[in-house]
Amino acid sequence: MTTRLGIDIGGSGIKGAPVDVASGALLVERIRIPTPQPSTPDAVAGVVAEIARGFDWTGPIGAAFPAVVRSGVVHTANNVDQSWIGTDAAALFSAAAGTKVIVLNDADAAGVAAVLVPRDRAAGLTPVVRKVAAGAADTVPLVAVVNLARTLRELKERGVWLVGTDDSAEKTLYEADLKGPVALVMGSEGEGMRRLTRECCDQLVSIPMAGAVESLNVSVAAGVALFEAVRQRSAKK
Repeated sequence: MTTRLGIDIGGSGIKGAPVDVASGALLVERIRIPTPQPSTPDAVAGVVAEIARGFDWTGPIGAAFPAVVRSGVVHTANNVDQSWIGTDAAALFSAAAGTKVIVLNDADAAGVAAVLVPRDRAAGLTPVVRKVAAGAADTVPLVAVVNLARTLRELKERGVWLVGTDDSAEKTLYEADLKGPVALVMGSEGEGMRRLTRECCDQLVSIPMAGAVESLNVSVAAGVALFEAVRQRSAKK
């Protein structure tokens, strides 16, 4: 059995546990530590190292980070401290934990073609980020658009089905058909989607919540939606 230490970094908490790579099953109960505030690179790296020590872990680690990450470098910082932008998270975590840490965001892992962000509401396209983003290793283009609603309408005209996530939607994510050309539209935490963005969507879906928590943060919700699309496209016909 091949195992890895999986660490999920969120805006409010950082969780980790050894997992069976083949099945994705947790092998022991997770360690959860509140995300430091402010969530600076050194502070978060310290928590990653603490979780690794908690399991006496010396093997490879996989860390999911709530931002757009390319080749281990952070390009946006909506749910963590702005000082993360341009930081090589993979190198930082590896040094702190004393072992190799692979850092992926959900978009890269799920094979996303591109990530669109509104230019006036997201950090990430600074000169520093442009410099570290250069090169063939970059796999997920980050595109900042002036008018998100207009861009979504242009995607629709080109045959892309727009699926927006909304807590109040009657249809669930698991009832939606995500096998064709699809753009997943995620709202901001707390506020959700803007009215014009919502109106551009061909379909609104909700993510069923079984426990006391009413909603997921954006990074987790995006991961759930992306890998539901992966599951549907990978299913045997």
